[in-house]
Amino acid sequence: VKAVYERPTEWYVDAVNGNDANRGYLASVPKRTLADAITNTAVASGDVVWAAPGWYTNGVMGNATQLNRVSVPAGVTLKSTDGAESTFIVGAPSPYTTEALMGCGTGAVRCVSLGAGAVISGFTLTNGYTYTYYSPNNEKTGDHGGGVYGGVAEDCIIRNCAGTRGGGAGSATCRRCRFYNNFSPNIGAAANASTLLNCLFDGNTVGSYTTLNCFNIRNCTFLQNNTQAAHYSTDPKFQPSNMFNCVILCKSSNNPCHTRCLFINTSGVNVNNRGEGSAAMAVADMGLNAEGRPTSRASAAVDMGDWGAYAVKNGGDTDLEGHQRVYDGAIDVGCYEFDWRGDFAEALGASASLSVAAASPSVVTNAGGGLRLEGDGASLHVAWSDAGSAVKRYVCTVQVAGEGALAVDLSGAAEFWEPLSFEEADGLATVEFKSSAVSNRLEFAFSGEGTAVVAGFAKLGGTVVILK
Repeated sequence: VKAVYERPTEWYVDAVNGNDANRGYLASVPKRTLADAITNTAVASGDVVWAAPGWYTNGVMGNATQLNRVSVPAGVTLKSTDGAESTFIVGAPSPYTTEALMGCGTGAVRCVSLGAGAVISGFTLTNGYTYTYYSPNNEKTGDHGGGVYGGVAEDCIIRNCAGTRGGGAGSATCRRCRFYNNFSPNIGAAANASTLLNCLFDGNTVGSYTTLNCFNIRNCTFLQNNTQAAHYSTDPKFQPSNMFNCVILCKSSNNPCHTRCLFINTSGVNVNNRGEGSAAMAVADMGLNAEGRPTSRASAAVDMGDWGAYAVKNGGDTDLEGHQRVYDGAIDVGCYEFDWRGDFAEALGASASLSVAAASPSVVTNAGGGLRLEGDGASLHVAWSDAGSAVKRYVCTVQVAGEGALAVDLSGAAEFWEPLSFEEADGLATVEFKSSAVSNRLEFAFSGEGTAVVAGFAKLGGTVVILK
């Protein structure tokens, strides 16, 4: 019988316990350096390279023009096992730099370069620098993106990196990334020519403008401690110069159009550049905390955004912190989404022990009391605890409008329960159920065309109360 060899598609590297003499195709035999994991294995497009927690400070790839701690080939994903807070890729400044070039120059090491379609996920990229070549007219020209260049960066922290144009990221798509204290000897302290989605910018102060020629900036938050938020070239390829759904607490720029953006009234943006749905006000009136996160439903950032402008750029279903991106049918501005689940539970008229565990984006509050599930696929999951309670029976009301059906199911231990289904012909119906478990979960799922309303949760004692 002839054996069939299957090429590994997952590879492993561990800066603490790995060894570059290992083959790297099992977690038990990891490589030590990222560079060796890429160059001395059969890594190919579609593969995943898993990195254990640690500081990746050794190994280089690239050439004399630009060195990288790792160059990820096209189509390959480099992913940490434990996230950005415990996994670090560290570049290095040029040994030949000058004070004016701030660490950039020949021999500088960028953190990571990504080929077409390559992804890096869950790393802190720090202390990365780009080269600078000398020109008779401008010695500050050269490469960009000291943290990451090209490809897609997701859920990364990009900190203390420098590039001659764009300190943190260059020509990359960045989703849910945090840019801290990046800098440039020229322009674009944090990013250049990149797509920025659900990103946070803080402390990017050295280098004129925080971002340069990043013409897809959607749902980002620029805190007060940044240089001016954005600048665009007059080159047609960088137009239209729109920022959508952003919170801008530092000064911005006159040349981009701010569509549905919330910014400080001292930002320097004139009325003609504010764009549709934007607003300018004092930071104290925005209802945000120091990180730019909405603190309540009353925040000016809540439900202010344009969902279509975000969705068309595939910003993802989660905000910067991995929470659901849309609640109550509308998207907030900035990189954080206010969590409506507490308000949803209150709208249901429920006791303090009940919470909304999950709600699809199409679930909205209903002016008549309760929640409305709109359209095919809408779902609502309600959870509660009966620990220490003698009351074990509940009711709620449901009503369907249109051609669809609402399925109701109860997970957890429950006596005499069978899944239910309701249609428009059932009118206002009452769902009564018992619970015998400490933890319970009631699941509503709508299918077809139309809507369903769920309302009036109540605990029952010895008397059944039907709510209408």
